[in-house]
Amino acid sequence: MQKSTPSILLIAIATIAFALISVAVFLTFGKNKKVINWKVKIGAWLITLTTVVNTGCPPTVTCYDPYVPYNETNVLEAFNNETGYYEINLQEDSAFSFKITYPDIDTLEYRLSQKDTLFASGMAEFIKESENQDTIWFDVPISTNLKEGFYDLELVDSLENADYLKLYNNFPLKIINATEE
Repeated sequence: MQKSTPSILLIAIATIAFALISVAVFLTFGKNKKVINWKVKIGAWLITLTTVVNTGCPPTVTCYDPYVPYNETNVLEAFNNETGYYEINLQEDSAFSFKITYPDIDTLEYRLSQKDTLFASGMAEFIKESENQDTIWFDVPISTNLKEGFYDLELVDSLENADYLKLYNNFPLKIINATEE
């Protein structure tokens, strides 16, 4: 016999007793206090037994799937809270680095623009993948020919299919210490 078999048998017996007492309450038109008292006691006992049987053995089964943060992007660059931009110093770095946890993609494309002017686009460079494949690191190359200023970096799944473009993230960039032309 399994560990919970006696509890299940007790629940079955209590259910039958509860049904019989419910019929008795119906036949007495709810006027017999003893019968109603027995119905309440058996009902409470039945609820308690059901709770013990359902929560007594791990793992607890739920109706909900745990939340998995698919395509959650974590930026590895310095964010300036005062300006609200990710700052990239072209004298020190020529790439925008980020990682995506639980990705459903293995390639990613980018667009670097300023207002309506597109400055660069292409494939983000795959850097590495974690051992359990739940995180991928990428770099977006930033041209050293860019002037200082504010830019928008969009990460998308495909630049070719603009009608069905899936935007993963939009990052405000501030290019500093660029070589002026």
